[in-house]
Amino acid sequence: HSSHLYRPPAPGSRPPQIPNAGRAGAQAHQHRARGGVGGGVEGRCGSQPSHRAGTGARLGEGRQSVAGHPKPGLEPQTHGESRTRPNPLRHRAPLLEMEPLCIQIAALGRPLYPGMLYDCRSDSFIPGVTLWNRESLNKDLDTHVKPHTSFNVTTSDTINEKAKLLEISGSLKASILGGIVEIGGSAKYLNDKASSLHQSRVTMQYGHTVRFEQLTMTHLSKVTYPQVFEQRSATHVVTAVLYGAQAFFVFNSTNFSKEDKTQIEGKLKMVLNNIKNLSGQIGGELNLTENEQELVSGFTCTFHGDFELQHNPTNFTEAVEVYRTLPERLGNKGEKAVPLRVWLYPLRCLDSKAAQMMREIDETLVSRLQSVLEELEDVILSCNDLMAESILQLFPEVHDKIKEFYSSLLQYRVLFQKNLSSVLSAVRGGGKEEQDLESILESHKRSPFSSDKLKKWLGLKRSETSVLVKYTKPLKESHILFSSHLEEVLLDPEIDTTICFTFTSLAYSEPYLSTLSTYLNSDHNEDQSAINEENVQPWFRSDQCSSAMRENLKLFTSFAEANQHRERIKFVSAAISDPEHPGASIRLYQQAQLVDPKYIPVPKPKSAIVEDIQCSSATLRLFMSSENVRYYRVEYRKKLKEAESGAEGIEEWTVTDTVDLQETWTISGLQPSVTYVFRYRAVSDVGVGEASEVTEFHTKPDKVSLSLDMNTAHESLNIDYLDFLRTCSRRNDVFKRPSHPGRFSEVPQVLCSESLSDSCFYWEVDWVGGGFCMGVVYGSINRKSAGNDCLLGLNDKSWCICSLDGTYTSVWHDNKGEYIMKQCGDRLGIYLDWPAGTVTFYSVSSDELVHLHTFHSTFTEPLYPAFYIGK
Repeated sequence: HSSHLYRPPAPGSRPPQIPNAGRAGAQAHQHRARGGVGGGVEGRCGSQPSHRAGTGARLGEGRQSVAGHPKPGLEPQTHGESRTRPNPLRHRAPLLEMEPLCIQIAALGRPLYPGMLYDCRSDSFIPGVTLWNRESLNKDLDTHVKPHTSFNVTTSDTINEKAKLLEISGSLKASILGGIVEIGGSAKYLNDKASSLHQSRVTMQYGHTVRFEQLTMTHLSKVTYPQVFEQRSATHVVTAVLYGAQAFFVFNSTNFSKEDKTQIEGKLKMVLNNIKNLSGQIGGELNLTENEQELVSGFTCTFHGDFELQHNPTNFTEAVEVYRTLPERLGNKGEKAVPLRVWLYPLRCLDSKAAQMMREIDETLVSRLQSVLEELEDVILSCNDLMAESILQLFPEVHDKIKEFYSSLLQYRVLFQKNLSSVLSAVRGGGKEEQDLESILESHKRSPFSSDKLKKWLGLKRSETSVLVKYTKPLKESHILFSSHLEEVLLDPEIDTTICFTFTSLAYSEPYLSTLSTYLNSDHNEDQSAINEENVQPWFRSDQCSSAMRENLKLFTSFAEANQHRERIKFVSAAISDPEHPGASIRLYQQAQLVDPKYIPVPKPKSAIVEDIQCSSATLRLFMSSENVRYYRVEYRKKLKEAESGAEGIEEWTVTDTVDLQETWTISGLQPSVTYVFRYRAVSDVGVGEASEVTEFHTKPDKVSLSLDMNTAHESLNIDYLDFLRTCSRRNDVFKRPSHPGRFSEVPQVLCSESLSDSCFYWEVDWVGGGFCMGVVYGSINRKSAGNDCLLGLNDKSWCICSLDGTYTSVWHDNKGEYIMKQCGDRLGIYLDWPAGTVTFYSVSSDELVHLHTFHSTFTEPLYPAFYIGK
């Protein structure tokens, strides 16, 4: 109850006398005259002085006055003896001006009017029973105008904040927590709770008081029905009421992050604070920015109020319009106002036979009870959020467990409140001690519904849900059908083969849920602190399950992707309990019959090896990936250049199947001097497997047919033609050849007859013996000199590779040389790309080309293959 104190008599006056109020009332006033009753929250009539203050005092142990000082108008007491002398009291003096024993409480939408009886033990009013008839009550009622307006905006949704807005304090709050107070009107805001932890909630409160009514001493001196005292159904009578009305506008929106939630609530609070002055202004304008308009459009509104509305507002705009009209809805004279706060006078002070409240509830105890219910509410909200996860619609096994847990929580909350309500009334009435409330808290702490146990189990479910989300994401990306009715898929006549990724361990036992159910049906006195959980390990925390699921998921998704275009095969996912294959397995169905509960698709094969490369073919070595492979599917295409790597430039794979499980396979029909990439897959009776890693190779260029030009050969060179082979060797002597303007006269060099330009050309040269230089030259190179302008590589008209002793190799152009740290071998390949301006030299072996060097230039004349023959 509230800690409001009531005004004592004016300084210098005497304590009031209550005519014909009964012996108990007289004794009470006599005792208060001695200073035995203090000015605390609930001074108790007929009690003895006590040095114990605070909550928990019995109704025979009145409190001291505020700060320990005697009340104004009363002389100090000595050993309980009064030194005051009563003065006559005006007959119609309001009771509240003289009686410090009254307590005040919030009406909470209840019809609490002057003269009504109230039982503080159960915080309930007694309808139909009064001390006075209606005529007497209305005759001497004292009324005052009390206009006051309040406005608040809060983002807090706690019980404490709601109680603060409704001016609910300790003992009444305990009754509300116990669910024994029937509330109405604006007080229903207490029951407006979030349905999700992700909700943004902002509440705007408007309150207005209009008048104050109270009984006078005339009523207390003329009790019409004194037999009511003997019924002992009430402890207090309503002696004063403050009238007015309140309204709560609760704005709700759903978000998905804690940061966004806090930020959005803060922004809406600022907007709501700006509409404070619109109350009563029908034409007032509320100017919102575009961002603010977008913000408020995302909120719904719930209205709780003491005002009569034809339609409750459901959004921000409607809420503002209703808010503007609230003052006028109370009526011109406030005739539509309702009780907001009431003052209660103890019946014990009127007659000793009346019932009384023997004990208050300790504030600390109320706070602890509140914490228990708030913790339960948080877990309930977490359950709501978890059950709303879309992933659980695919897995009813998990959803149903959380739903069962949620149902048990609701039952326990009702049970807890029921026990609390019965003990609260008994403690206040003196039938039980506060220790019984402590026992309720201790029992809760030992029960399986304690906060730690609830959060632990819910945390496991949250982890399980997170694992399911992570495993189903790649399935959705692969367009896998999730089927809770697998039989419908199996019976489809257009499907021959069904392959199902199966979650096998979702239906594991839950001892904790059984414990909750057992506790709800027990006497709750047994120690339930030891829950048998250690023998049941969740499947998602098992290393064996995790390993099996990872492996099967990878096999399944790759197998599904490889066969996604096959019409009579279907890939689905489902939850089927299978303890023999924990975690997950792949189930194979053919013609609607289960063929293999642990099917293993053909795995990804290891990369192939290129054993031989020609200009138009390549021979590959393939490797068997599993025993159920029937043959291989080889796929190849040209490698794209970076500039061609866009979607439009991607070339389709060319597919070829091997005849059987042969280890080598030759790809034919390739283009010369082109880089290819290829991969291959294993094929079983069910489908084709995942492709191997891509391997790259470059086909050899197509060789150009060349002939040595006798008219360019130096006289020391011997040219032979044998079986279409052109050979050139150097002699110690010289041949006397006819003079020719194209012949090299001073250096042992020779050119080919073919002029090369505007295309690509490749040729190979075998060499034996001493040193050499070979490459390409312009036809305009000097032929009659022994200087640099004639020698290969020493001028800007020639590009060559040289090896003078067979060990060191160098490349030359324009008299600039560069050594290369590679052996050139016995055969050299030369590739000329005249349009691109490149000349490339290779060392040629049986199965590969080894790159030696590439010249980059811009060719302006036709080129001729050229050779320098050393000794």
